[in-house]
Amino acid sequence: LPTVTTTMTINGSEASSTIIEASTCDPVTLPDNCTPANYRVLNVSATGNLTIDKVTIRHGQCPDQCIPPIGNGEGGGGIKSFGNLTVINSLITNNSSPNTGGGIYGSGTTQILNSTISNNKAGWVGGGLDIASDTARATIIGSTFLNNFAKAGGGGIEFSQGVSSVLNSTFSNNRVELYSGGGINNYESTLTVTNSTFSENRAPNGGGISN
Repeated sequence: LPTVTTTMTINGSEASSTIIEASTCDPVTLPDNCTPANYRVLNVSATGNLTIDKVTIRHGQCPDQCIPPIGNGEGGGGIKSFGNLTVINSLITNNSSPNTGGGIYGSGTTQILNSTISNNKAGWVGGGLDIASDTARATIIGSTFLNNFAKAGGGGIEFSQGVSSVLNSTFSNNRVELYSGGGINNYESTLTVTNSTFSENRAPNGGGISN
C-alpha cells in the first residue's frame, strides 16, 4: 500500500471481518509451504495522520528494510509510523520484524485504544510495539498485549524514548529471551502505568516490567 502522507481514516465493520494483510502466510509461525511477505502492511510518514477503527492488521514482515543494523534500524512488521497513528477497537496480530517493533514501530504520536496486540515477533526489541524517538508520545488505554515475543527486550512494549502512559490495560504471556522486560521494557522513556494487569510475562530481568 502507498505511504500515508495526509489525514486518513480506515473504518471497518468489525476487526474479525475487516482484515488488511500483507500475505495469507503467517510469518511468525511459518507453516509448511508458506512464503511470507517481505513488506509491512502500512507506512505513515511524518506528515501522515492515520486512524484505523475495527480493523485487523496481520502477516506483515519487513526484512528488506529492517535488517541492518540490528537494534538501530526502523522496524514495524505491521505498521511503521513517523507521524500520528491511532488504533481503535482493532487487532494487530502475527506480524514480524527482524529488528524492532514486531507489530508497530512508532516514533511520532501513537494511541492504542481498546485494541489487542498479539502474537507479534521482533528480532531485537518491542515484540508488540516499539516507541522509539525522544519526541515520541504514546498513549495505551484499555488494550491487551498478548503472546508477543522480542529477542532482547520489551516482549509486549519497548519504550525506548519519549513520554508514554498505559491505563487500564493487560499484559499477558509476553516473552523476552535475552535481557529485560517481558511485559514492558522502559529504557529511556518517561512512563506512567495505571490500573493495569501483568500476568505470566517472562524475561531474564523484569518479567512484568523492567525500568
